[in-house]
Amino acid sequence: MIGAYESPHRQKFADLENARIAYVDTGRGEGAPIVFLHGNPTSSYLWRNIIPHVADRYRCLAPDLAGMGNSGPMAGGRYRFFDHYRVMADWLDTILPDEPGAILVGRARQTCRGFNNQREVTVPGVHFVQEDSAEAIGRAISAFAGDVLDKDAAGLEP
Repeated sequence: MIGAYESPHRQKFADLENARIAYVDTGRGEGAPIVFLHGNPTSSYLWRNIIPHVADRYRCLAPDLAGMGNSGPMAGGRYRFFDHYRVMADWLDTILPDEPGAILVGRARQTCRGFNNQREVTVPGVHFVQEDSAEAIGRAISAFAGDVLDKDAAGLEP
């Protein structure tokens, strides 16, 4: 076991100013990567059965929020939404510095709140997951990502 749980996907680590973030980085693909964000108090393990259904077409990233999963504690011990937002914004800037944007997939609406309109990096789409099978969720995310990327390439609003 590694840290809090054993991930079925190999995890990497990013040492940021306010926390050490564990994350999955797998898959291949063209265009915007898909970033899977879990809610509170879970971890990227939540996405273990969904990522394989998307990774054949897209680069998939799934961080553990600070103090959750295999990530280290938040510097200063504060875990407010804004603290997580700052760490995740720093993580996105570190892991995807030259990417035109990322499609955020969140387990809950509050998970992605703030990123769609407050990031300097363009976020071409945000998708919220409903309860369903891993395969059905993977198909829905792939279809959503393809639609967003097609509209983005055509210069249309996603």
